[in-house]
Amino acid sequence: ELLQPSRWETWLASLPRQCGNWPEWKEAELLLAQKGPPHFFKAAADAARKLPAYYKQLREVIPNSVIASLDDKAPFRRSMAILFSRRFGITCREEKVTVCVPLADMLNHSSLGANLQVQFEESSARMKFVMTRDVEAGDELLFSYGSYDNLDFCTNHGFVVPGNSLDVVNLEGVELRRGLAMPTSKTLLERSLASLPPAAEDESVATSTASSPGCRAIARWRLDYRDLLQEVL
Repeated sequence: ELLQPSRWETWLASLPRQCGNWPEWKEAELLLAQKGPPHFFKAAADAARKLPAYYKQLREVIPNSVIASLDDKAPFRRSMAILFSRRFGITCREEKVTVCVPLADMLNHSSLGANLQVQFEESSARMKFVMTRDVEAGDELLFSYGSYDNLDFCTNHGFVVPGNSLDVVNLEGVELRRGLAMPTSKTLLERSLASLPPAAEDESVATSTASSPGCRAIARWRLDYRDLLQEVL
């Protein structure tokens, strides 16, 4: 007897081969992250250490599931990469929850240019798309994944938002943000900049098709972080 095609077949076929986020980060990505700044490498290393713990927890919670039968290598990494890169936050029954919604997860993120919202409709217990303004035929539909800095976008989603206003430089306990003039030590900022690899090196990684999506995301994050340091200077 022939198996009926899954209703998720089209969605599964549309998924990218690689997401570029932390579940896919291995030796090459961690070595690149290790070049600084230190707080980024710590976030990358901490995220990488979560994989075995997640695998163990899922096997305990849902022991008879398909995901519990996967090992903690390629198949499990792929599952976690898809989940983390395509999830977003919504309000459901007056609570903020994180969801992964096929079709909605194909929409790109924009904080300022979003033209729709994904909402949970309690009467039908379904998700609905609500336009926030008029759009023309051919316009791209965009919505906000949430208010996150580029460290979060890079590690969890595998991309960065150039000039993200939520990015922070933390120098000896003092937080510096884009567009906010705050007194700080110029020497500390210059030292932080000097500790980073040359911009040309990151640009090469970020634009090379030979680089993994994860390495490209990390390089783009550091390029934007370098710009933030220079802005604060």
